Amino acid sequence: MSSRRSQKGPLVRDQIFEYICRTAKEQRGIPPSVRSMAQAFHRGETTVRWHVNALIMEGKLAWTDGRLMVVDAEWIEPPYVSL
Repeated sequence: MSSRRSQKGPLVRDQIFEYICRTAKEQRGIPPSVRSMAQAFHRGETTVRWHVNALIMEGKLAWTDGRLMVVDAEWIEPPYVSL
């Protein structure tokens, strides 16, 4: 079972990271709360907080002035390009 969790964890973490980036962009830089992420992913707040902390350790997110900030989002492609 541990191998299943290790495969599933990074997938959920990537989805949470994409959600944070998308939401922050839509809300002019304001990231979603842990509670709203937990509701969006049907997970507990502790689980989401664990993934957020893992993203901070990976260098993709950072806490700045008490607010979550996206640091590394180069791999996320825009869903569409409007001209």
